[in-house]
Amino acid sequence: MPDGNPLPEHRRRSVPVRIGDVVVGGGAPIVVQSMTNTDTADIAATIAQVAALAGAGSEIVRITVDRADAAAAVPRIREGLDDRGVHVPLVGDFHYIGHTLLSAYPDCARALAKYRINPGNVGFGDKHDTRFATMIEVALKEDRAVRIGVNWGSLDQELLARLMDDNGRVLVGGRAGRRGWQFPQGGIRPRESVEEAMYRELKEEVGLDSDDVETLGRTHDWLRYRLPERFLRRQHEPLCIGQKQRWFLLRLLCAPDRVRFDTTVKPEFDRFRWVDYWAPVSKVIYFKRQVYAQALTELGVVASPPPPPPPRWWPRHWQLHSPD
Repeated sequence: MPDGNPLPEHRRRSVPVRIGDVVVGGGAPIVVQSMTNTDTADIAATIAQVAALAGAGSEIVRITVDRADAAAAVPRIREGLDDRGVHVPLVGDFHYIGHTLLSAYPDCARALAKYRINPGNVGFGDKHDTRFATMIEVALKEDRAVRIGVNWGSLDQELLARLMDDNGRVLVGGRAGRRGWQFPQGGIRPRESVEEAMYRELKEEVGLDSDDVETLGRTHDWLRYRLPERFLRRQHEPLCIGQKQRWFLLRLLCAPDRVRFDTTVKPEFDRFRWVDYWAPVSKVIYFKRQVYAQALTELGVVASPPPPPPPRWWPRHWQLHSPD
């Protein structure tokens, strides 16, 4: 690196993008972006925080635009900042209804210098494409930059390990210091395979090694669920809107007394018990029940001994069949 040059000698070649009066990429100087933690609908508080961030050196500021009140506030925030002589570009961070807000509040679309879109927060299936297209069309109309972000926050990757004994019962762990029960589960680290993550979590959560279990099967594909609105932590970054999970069914080969919870500093469980095959579906929080039902139905094909028929109280659309 040459003396006095704060930049790397070789930078990744990129296309310059203008965000308001700030240019990012293409050899332009590196800029600082910050994000507010105010409720954007609180106009005065958001203006004050954006101004403070700009005064501290932030050259771009991101604000959350998550509902109609926030979208309606954006033009007034922009106006208030300009009246103060604070011309820092504003970036709108959109989640589920960005397509609706940008269309219904054109002044908001014009007041923002960039739209931040996370594909995992746009929608699913056919709705994903149409909603995404709507946001891009607004950006083209208003000549605005778009940041399309793909990260691990929009949909956490998790795996669940179901331990089965010789009687066809499954193990559930009691959450440490809490009343809830669940299967051993955990996240997948970067560059870690699903199988590697499963054995690591098995060791960390219930103290078992790979030699202590036999893999009977796993779900054919990722199973997904979304968090209800009231469970979202919108002030956290990245925002988690749900999970996609890969389930494993494992047969316990060792004695049950080998299960232990002291392999980590902060154990996930402090007790366990064996329950009937379908019992966890009725115990888990309501928005996870269909995923549990789907996974148990699919893994029931490889379970030994085979489980009894699913409970009669299940809704008909839960009666899912495993792939061939």
